[in-house]
Amino acid sequence: MSIAAPFLFNAVSNLGIIATLLRWRPPHPGTRPLPTERFGSAVRTGFRHARNNPPLRATLIRGAVILVFASAYWALLPLVARQQIAMGPDLYGFLLGTIGAGAVGGAFALPWLNERLGPDRLVAAGSIGTAVAMVLFGLARDPGTALAAAVIAGVSWIAILSNLNVSAQVAQPEWMRARGLAVYVTAFYGALALGSAVWGQVAAMFGLSAAHFVAAAGALVAIPLTWRWKLQTAAGVDLTRSGRGMRRPHTVDALAGAGGHS
Repeated sequence: MSIAAPFLFNAVSNLGIIATLLRWRPPHPGTRPLPTERFGSAVRTGFRHARNNPPLRATLIRGAVILVFASAYWALLPLVARQQIAMGPDLYGFLLGTIGAGAVGGAFALPWLNERLGPDRLVAAGSIGTAVAMVLFGLARDPGTALAAAVIAGVSWIAILSNLNVSAQVAQPEWMRARGLAVYVTAFYGALALGSAVWGQVAAMFGLSAAHFVAAAGALVAIPLTWRWKLQTAAGVDLTRSGRGMRRPHTVDALAGAGGHS
């Protein structure tokens, strides 16, 4: 089979998802639908909301900084398999699969870990785990070391990503959530793209190992530097327009400038 085969298989597998989306009819909300808004206006409103929503802004800053450094092992993983360990696509596939398996396994422990550590400490622990994984990737000269790094990377990735996603979801009111999440996804992939370009250049100039080590150091330094920006859990927070009968902390009151209209 050629290298094109997995891409063709993946393309065909998406046809079922497309068919499901075309047939899906979402339930109509009980509230009155809002008037149609132009795309450009919606984009501007989304960015204005993110700028004036302190909880969402904290999530964006925390996530972007983490992902810039974590993107190193995603970007350099094919070179680790091909150059450092001198193997081919089979090892690269095993490494990606192991990262996924680590993430699935880590997901089972997330409720227990979140209850004991909370989102901020768990994300910090995930950052430490990511740094450890990148050091191992930098040292890897055999498949065993690389696979161990992949397990740690997968567990750390799900610990970070799940808490960032939850924080982005609950940090904004329902009537602004779609546009706020669009800003979050843009920042997410923007950080991955920027980091990938940077670490590729670092690896070209100083070598694969050095790029992993510098990224690992940056991930550790970022923990105290971003600690002031707290992630959200929605505990006791009401982001609806009325908020009758529920506590409204000062972070929610700050949403007055985040788009009082839709």
